[in-house]
Amino acid sequence: MIKAIIKKSKLWKTISKSGLYQKLRFPAKYKIQQEEPDFYKKFLKSHPAKNNLIFDVGANMGHKSIIFSRLAKKVVAFEPSEKLFDFLQKRFNNSNVTLFNYALGNAVTDSDFYVVENNEAYNSLNKKHIETTTTSRGIATINTVKHKKVKVEVLENFIKKFGIPKYIKIDVEGYEYEVIKGLITPVPLLSFEVNLPEFLSESIQTINHLDLISSNKYRFNFATSNFFLNEKFIGKEDAIQFLRETALQYLEIYVKFDLDHTGSTRKRLY
Repeated sequence: MIKAIIKKSKLWKTISKSGLYQKLRFPAKYKIQQEEPDFYKKFLKSHPAKNNLIFDVGANMGHKSIIFSRLAKKVVAFEPSEKLFDFLQKRFNNSNVTLFNYALGNAVTDSDFYVVENNEAYNSLNKKHIETTTTSRGIATINTVKHKKVKVEVLENFIKKFGIPKYIKIDVEGYEYEVIKGLITPVPLLSFEVNLPEFLSESIQTINHLDLISSNKYRFNFATSNFFLNEKFIGKEDAIQFLRETALQYLEIYVKFDLDHTGSTRKRLY
């Protein structure tokens, strides 16, 4: 009886949700849950630029935005799905996360947005993604995908508005190259997802674009399950070779501005 009363109290709800309680009560589960925040914390610390701002492009339900909100002073998150955006507004009410109901691309326009019913994690502006990755892997069929028009903006407009973010995370289901083509300012850290072999050519184009805007100062690494596959970040040519040779179907590419190089571009990062 007493235990039931305690468990209904506000104090108990606060205690039971605390990190210390979870760590002591469920150590194995807590360790798994902390792997992703610890991964991002370490990645952000790998570059000395001040951690004031993160862009989350393709926020979905906001899982990573929550992590970023604890690691940066401000998070700017983008989600074109109206359903998911409504959910995010409630989730991040009175927080340090600023939300925009936009897709991002290489031009300011309106574009077709493909919505995967009952699995909006696979929504995309890229029809190829729907016709290849999503359908071939049994995630959806053409009949379960609807499309509508959404507003598309470019990254540079938000850099002008909020400043240069320390980190941009991009998860847009096959539309990564279009998003990054809208970027001309090199940022300290960046990541984007890759689906192979369907999007090998687009991934190589993305690496080439980043290499161009950074004057060959970006270095690359690859990760799955919050674990880097290479001990060190590597140059463009090695990164492209890795993509051509890997048997992995899905991975994320992490990009870091190489501070060993000096020049005008470096001055823009601070």
